[in-house]
Amino acid sequence: MYEKITQREYEVLRELSDEEWMTPRFVGGRNGSHHSQTLARLAECGLALRKKLHSVGCSWGTARGGAKCRCRGSCKYRRTPKGKAAFKSYVEKA
Repeated sequence: MYEKITQREYEVLRELSDEEWMTPRFVGGRNGSHHSQTLARLAECGLALRKKLHSVGCSWGTARGGAKCRCRGSCKYRRTPKGKAAFKSYVEKA
């Protein structure tokens, strides 16, 4: 289990929904901010789910004509039960 979260990760987890998919912008991200990187790290640790956004004409990994997907790197995230537990643990220790 992921036991330690940083202040920055706590702040992002606090804003992240358990039910709604959110982009980094909706948790405070701006151009050049840490939010995309922090969310990607939370997803790698199992504290958030990540879903890649696909453009029009892409069939979730395969573009028209069978070409490989070249969608942009934008992702949406939501908090997992493990992320919710890590968030609560951080609050209790503070």
